[in-house]
Amino acid sequence: MTDPSPRPPRPRAGDPIPIAGDYQYRALTSGFVVQRFWHHLKIQALLRISPPQPGDTVVDVGCGSGVVADLLAGHAAEVHALDANPGAIDFARARFARPNLHFHLGLAEEVEFAAGRFDRAYLLEFLEHLSREQVAPLFDRLRRWLKPGATLFLTTPNYHSAWPAIEFVMDRLRLAPEMGGVQHVTRATRRRLTELAASCGFEQLATGRAVGLAPFVSPLGWRLAGRLDDLERWLGSPLGNLLYVLWRRP
Repeated sequence: MTDPSPRPPRPRAGDPIPIAGDYQYRALTSGFVVQRFWHHLKIQALLRISPPQPGDTVVDVGCGSGVVADLLAGHAAEVHALDANPGAIDFARARFARPNLHFHLGLAEEVEFAAGRFDRAYLLEFLEHLSREQVAPLFDRLRRWLKPGATLFLTTPNYHSAWPAIEFVMDRLRLAPEMGGVQHVTRATRRRLTELAASCGFEQLATGRAVGLAPFVSPLGWRLAGRLDDLERWLGSPLGNLLYVLWRRP
């Protein structure tokens, strides 16, 4: 998988700029309505495409402030969530206390888990934060962590959609910590994700797009936005701003 940027790749060692530990929590619970509905749709896609089962042991890579990990822990038997942002891990440990939920501070390449430990892995909007030479080694590592037959669910921005314009506007208006070229350094496409699955020894079970126009209608009402999302999904989400894949370890 390659990054089209002409700049030489740089290894990433955590967030390149300060990000508040509660950022993802606020985005889901108290952010502007468009942002809240965006994150709501992302969680709905997870539950629709790769819902954790009661007996599962799962890992959430790049968990941020822990909102998805907490959701997973409400369904799965055991959840391990990791992130390199100390503030995020401190917030998550304080906000989401469950006996089956464990937060780990560190880079994905530093945290150690036994081979074949997990039934499912989740990476929501994490891939784009990696430098290109870190991508394949990470997925090789994840494949070792997963049991045979286990699955991996991933979402990442779709740069063949309106996302580049959305990212540009959000950066210029300072609506989120700066993304373009700072946080987001690897641009995925459906073709590249399919190639990555094959090169890292995964079977691709599903691929698609999500989160199109519906969030931008949400100021007019969540019910209307939900109906638009239903229509967009029925049409195959042609304007989807996120890509998702579901892979399986053979």
